[in-house]
Amino acid sequence: MTGAGDGPTAPFVFPLPRDFRQGLFKFTSTPNGARPDRDDLRRTIRDGLHGTSMPAFEALLTPAEIEQVVDYVVFLSLRGETELALIEEGFVADDSDEDALEDDIVQELVQGVFSKWEDAGESVVDPPSERTASSPESIVRGRDLFLGRTKEKLECAGCHGPRGKGDGPSFMDLKVFNKVVFGGDPSRMPRRVAELDAPTQELWKQKLDGWGNPLRPADLTLGYYKGGRRPLDLYWRIATGIPGHQMPAHYPGVNDAQIWDLVNFVLALPYQPELLDVEPDGADGVTADAGTVRR
Repeated sequence: MTGAGDGPTAPFVFPLPRDFRQGLFKFTSTPNGARPDRDDLRRTIRDGLHGTSMPAFEALLTPAEIEQVVDYVVFLSLRGETELALIEEGFVADDSDEDALEDDIVQELVQGVFSKWEDAGESVVDPPSERTASSPESIVRGRDLFLGRTKEKLECAGCHGPRGKGDGPSFMDLKVFNKVVFGGDPSRMPRRVAELDAPTQELWKQKLDGWGNPLRPADLTLGYYKGGRRPLDLYWRIATGIPGHQMPAHYPGVNDAQIWDLVNFVLALPYQPELLDVEPDGADGVTADAGTVRR
């Protein structure tokens, strides 16, 4: 009821429902750390989040009703962020100070929360150039970026895996993850974590999202993307990262054209898994080059 992501069915879905109270949303068109643009929330409600329990409501709600839901989600976040800001201010204040939360301090905290939302629309990341046409050459350039074979030394394969299956060495073994997360009663997950060996427990703690939930990199070979499959959606994921997640922002570390090459590679991979028939470090292997990539 408060937007905390703790509804009665929440323990039985994965990923867990979003807790709106932090003002933190994963799939946005704004820089990491900024609040989402209104259209980001509208798109999520309308289209759902692929591969999750968040359904698409376009067929059930009118455009006006979707706008009302967006309004209420923003309200829940504003209220939650304001409450958290007041709690933090009270926590650090002197217990004997009766004026610790005077009206001017409260007003300043509230304005700080509201201004982040007011400025969101102005911070949308618009690609500086149009999408590079998806050609064999572009796809191979994106593949080499993904595998860290360029001077930028991206570490995409460290999380997403050398075959793009979401099983990179930076995360715990997929079988262990599935056993812990999907191994029975959700309320017993902490107990299953406690049964892991010490190094795996430590890795588990390192791989939690901004809400304290277990993270798993996307399996890019499946062809579905939680934040949308439009090239622009994937551009935002790569350029700005995913807030509350361990997917970092790569722009401007990689330039606009390189991001489009990565987008073209990601969209091609489900249909051409042989693109990754090559060693990540560039060692001898079966290499797919532009001459062997299908159009």
